[in-house]
Amino acid sequence: MSEQNVGLAMLGCAGDIQAHRDAAARLDGGAFSVVVDPDPDRARTAAEAVGAAIVVPTLDEALDAHGGSFEAIVLRTPLPDRLACINQAAQQGKHVHVEAPLALNLDDTNAAIDTCAKANVYLSIGNTLRALPSNRTIKARVVDNKLGIPGILRGHRWWAAGNSTKKLSEHIYGDIDLAAWLFEAMPSEIYALGRGGNPDGTMPEYLQVHLGFPNGGMALLDFATALPEGQEYHSYFLIGSTGAAHADDHHNAHLLYRGGDPTALISREDHRRVTDELQGFVTAIRNQVPPPVTGEDARIVQQIINGVAQSLESNQPLTETEGAYEPV
Repeated sequence: MSEQNVGLAMLGCAGDIQAHRDAAARLDGGAFSVVVDPDPDRARTAAEAVGAAIVVPTLDEALDAHGGSFEAIVLRTPLPDRLACINQAAQQGKHVHVEAPLALNLDDTNAAIDTCAKANVYLSIGNTLRALPSNRTIKARVVDNKLGIPGILRGHRWWAAGNSTKKLSEHIYGDIDLAAWLFEAMPSEIYALGRGGNPDGTMPEYLQVHLGFPNGGMALLDFATALPEGQEYHSYFLIGSTGAAHADDHHNAHLLYRGGDPTALISREDHRRVTDELQGFVTAIRNQVPPPVTGEDARIVQQIINGVAQSLESNQPLTETEGAYEPV
């Protein structure tokens, strides 16, 4: 294990700055040295939050002028830019932690994985649902055999109107990854139904996904993007052969009284997620072991999402054959 701190560069300052501030303060064995963003005000704000001393507008400048101050990058750029950034960083020998989904499609995902493998650098995936404390508790119950054999995962994720403009993979990646992680397998069957249109691969207003797993288990996930303006809602119920577990927003709701009807405020787990994901990445580099969520995990999820998109388009159930999905 290396005794030196891992130097980190943050590339792109989108996302929850407070979550990154908390993560940087708690990070053991790693520290941010560089922030890269073309918006100077946003870059300075992020640098102050994470304790980085250097602010530059481009990855080229960060690598050329300050490459010796960091061993890895934390990638927060928009989805279309991620593959190019991953390739450039990996070719310079920098480990990469990227928010899921790491690329627009399976081909780009494979290209990113191959580039990092050839460069012998780690490719770590963040922005998943695995690191949320509630989901980690459910996974621990499965691993400890306290629920028996997982039978059915029921999931809901609902957003306000306007989210349907994003790509399908941006919406469902975390839930698909969570299902594959809990069942520890790729689904052998997929069937998806949507309502409200799906132009150019964007998210329908309503989507229901059925995943059948080889051991007889199944996941039934539904997504809605046409709710009134406000906070999102999610819940998960996992029923096993000898027990069950659930996680939802209800236990994180707090009533706020300000006159009139009370308001429900939801406490989210995302701050803890960012901290745990970055810690896992830094620890992997220091211990020279694979990160908790790898590019191979991202490949599997993208294969499943391709199956969902294909089923949605054809209105047919699909079966898995060597990592691809074909009509039954």
